[in-house]
Amino acid sequence: MGGVNCPVCRMFVSKPDDINIEEWAKKLPTNDIFVSLIDLNETKSGQKLCAACSRENEVESAFSWCANCSEALCKACDRSHRRNKMSAYHKLIKLDENFSKDTPLQHADVFCTEHLEKKIEAYCYDHSAVCCMTCVMLKHRKCDNVGSIEDAAEKKKKSKEIKEFSQNLQDLVSSLEKLCKSRTKNYRHLMTI
Repeated sequence: MGGVNCPVCRMFVSKPDDINIEEWAKKLPTNDIFVSLIDLNETKSGQKLCAACSRENEVESAFSWCANCSEALCKACDRSHRRNKMSAYHKLIKLDENFSKDTPLQHADVFCTEHLEKKIEAYCYDHSAVCCMTCVMLKHRKCDNVGSIEDAAEKKKKSKEIKEFSQNLQDLVSSLEKLCKSRTKNYRHLMTI
């Protein structure tokens, strides 16, 4: 019997013996924030298709990005999205020359995996879990330490792990820059021979 760390909460989850590994993997929760970032990156690179059309097995190129839904939309779906009462005030960003790598993600809402219509607004420190207000009332009402998602993010930014990660990342970038300079120098030397 094997297992993996959960992609959302990082808790070790053992694989049941009576299910094959592919079916078991499909039952693990997804990290919606990472999925959204991957989708956004694909959209920026021009590889993304309309998410709404894809759900209907149709292929249409993305025209805009909804920051609230974290989805790419074609022209027709963009128009419908703007007209729909539930999504009329969503932040839609046209995928043109203005849509750069610097497009802010802070306007994007992340929704609860259990209550799909509810936004993530809280963080339970006892369970290391993000949750909507419904989850707070139902699942985390007896927890001692539940706070806003903004406070949790600020604490995480100031944490030792993030500072160490940031330093390691800076060290890696510096090493790669030195390696590139060395390779360029070697290449130029070889070209003169």
